[in-house]
Amino acid sequence: MIGLTGGTGFIGSYLSRGLPNLKRLVRDPDKANRKHDLIGNIANHADLEAFLPQTECLIHLASVNYPRNSNRDFLADLQMNLLPNVYLFERYAQLNPKGHLIFASSGGALYDPALPQIPRREDDPLKPWSAYGIQKQASEAFLRLISARDGLKVSCLRISNPYGTVLPTQRGQGLVGIAISTALQGSELPIYGDSGVIRDYLHLSDLERAVAHCIASPPPETTPYRVLNIGSGRGYTVNQVLQEISSALGKSMKTRQVPVEGLGSDWNILDISRAKTVLDWEPRMELGEGIRRTVAEITS
Repeated sequence: MIGLTGGTGFIGSYLSRGLPNLKRLVRDPDKANRKHDLIGNIANHADLEAFLPQTECLIHLASVNYPRNSNRDFLADLQMNLLPNVYLFERYAQLNPKGHLIFASSGGALYDPALPQIPRREDDPLKPWSAYGIQKQASEAFLRLISARDGLKVSCLRISNPYGTVLPTQRGQGLVGIAISTALQGSELPIYGDSGVIRDYLHLSDLERAVAHCIASPPPETTPYRVLNIGSGRGYTVNQVLQEISSALGKSMKTRQVPVEGLGSDWNILDISRAKTVLDWEPRMELGEGIRRTVAEITS
């Protein structure tokens, strides 16, 4: 049985369509599927006790903040994310000693912004610039310790900027999906910081394949803990992304600059060579094609 937290988020909803033998822990009863969902919360120990047993592989996506808003309340971020994560990790290892935990980490909020402009490798220095990034790094560290202590198989996936579905305009993360929604509404898209920053964007179909390969090829018992960058290995500026969206929609976009401090590195592309070797996976979807496909699905 495969377990999934965060299954009603935009990544989880996409993955849920193709995962076999799936059960999900879902907070919102209105979004739950009664056939394979348990309504509950990762912060509730009783819910985890009901959800975690007999779970061969657990994909942990659930998170309740974004990089840009996580610095507003450090204590709340710890209470809502890191502390529940650590309890979930330990109980999963105890209840499923031969299990495989796949953790959705961050490919954009961990690496040192001062690194040279060379694709980030998993062994590069880390220097998170937000509470969001700090709790992702801490979660990775706790998983490494639990894996070493208990033998739990762990795959930490440092995922770049996923896209492939339209997102609410008020959402705090997901440039492509938010920009498409904003353009369709004819509203102004706020651009936080410099529109020339370069990021790595990954279509959800490629992420889905990476997760499937990860499930099929868990870490060996001899080295049960691993970290893998999952991205496109290519970089695009915000302006280039918006140009692709305008081209796909056949209409220009309205934008406004919002000065913001502390947004991290202005250059972040992931080196995905390890994932190619370990998982026999590589991305297939080029950004322009991925944006056109996303637009076509909602305008057809």
